[in-house]
Amino acid sequence: IILTQGFQQPDNNVVGIQDVTKSFAILAYPNPTADKVIIEISVLHAERLSLSVFNEIGIQMMSSRSLPVSDKAKEVLDFSAFASGNYFISLTNDEGLIYQTIKVQKIK
Repeated sequence: IILTQGFQQPDNNVVGIQDVTKSFAILAYPNPTADKVIIEISVLHAERLSLSVFNEIGIQMMSSRSLPVSDKAKEVLDFSAFASGNYFISLTNDEGLIYQTIKVQKIK
């Protein structure tokens, strides 16, 4: 007997994506904004996190110091000197792992 590809194979390897529960929440408001954006961060485990702001073509416009976050943290970012357009706020940990990127629109 010759078995070809696609015929009942003996291995039962399953490939999938594991659903990982997020251990953090990020809120950015007001969006759109004319000047200031407030970032609220909630985490389950204490970490040091950094915020970076990039424009539409990937140029870093601003970065914050490493923030110790044990439960909740609030950071105010000043967008008043930026031109109108879309900006991306990226939240990373000390190892450089990007937690989330948020799109914020600057108006006026």
